[in-house]
Amino acid sequence: RRLGRMDDNDKNQNLIDPNHEDLDKEESKQDLSELDDDLDNEDYDPDYKDDILKPASTRSKIVVNLREPEDPKDKSSKLKQEGDLYELDPYDEVRMKLYKEDQKFYKAYMNTIKELKKNTDLQPKKRQMPLPRHCLIILVEAVVLILVFYFFFLILQLALFNLVILGILFVFMKKLYKFAEACRWKLKFEYKTQEFNKFIERQNQEVYKDLNIKISKEREGSWLEFQLDQDDEMFEQIIQENRNRIFEEKNTRAIEDMKTILNEYKKKKELQQRDL
Repeated sequence: RRLGRMDDNDKNQNLIDPNHEDLDKEESKQDLSELDDDLDNEDYDPDYKDDILKPASTRSKIVVNLREPEDPKDKSSKLKQEGDLYELDPYDEVRMKLYKEDQKFYKAYMNTIKELKKNTDLQPKKRQMPLPRHCLIILVEAVVLILVFYFFFLILQLALFNLVILGILFVFMKKLYKFAEACRWKLKFEYKTQEFNKFIERQNQEVYKDLNIKISKEREGSWLEFQLDQDDEMFEQIIQENRNRIFEEKNTRAIEDMKTILNEYKKKKELQQRDL
């Protein structure tokens, strides 16, 4: 259902076939037109709404989505959450491992996820503002509203409780309350996300810059996008260049590592097909 996701045949061909070439522009246009026709003929299913809104991996980026509990309202399901914090597609895992020698990209990714998982301050959806700070914000909000109401009440007295002035006061106070609530929400949101934002910025500068990768994030960490620095580059193209180089150099260790990675991927796909 995700429009950016490649099918399994395409995936296998990109990584394994050395004679693979990308589709030309005309074929790409034809594929897009066929995709539009399929979407027009397909019944709309609201159950897929959230899934469609999430980005998907493409040839120039790898997307990992935050693991969500089966029942978000069930607190016990959150506590029983197991496995990695983010879901990594098996094909994307292969691309990470083959992108750089010694699986540098994949190892960097695993360290990043490990840091995020062990520190709840780096998880915006779990981090909460301390109660004293929250109470202080509510107190300031209440004081401001009371002072403004008192000021308008004095004006209303001078106007001898004019109904027009009373209506203006009501509308103004309602808008002021909504504005104060929005400010309180923004302060809470910034507190929940500030450590996460700083961590991603450090990772980009200290870890992924040397790998020519940049992390883009959803503001609450619902997904992470690992993008190539150059928009015209593709993971499959770089992996193919690496493969050609190690075969030319007759790097036996690198060749065996690549074969092991691809064989592990094939086994995972076979297990998934059996489960289906």
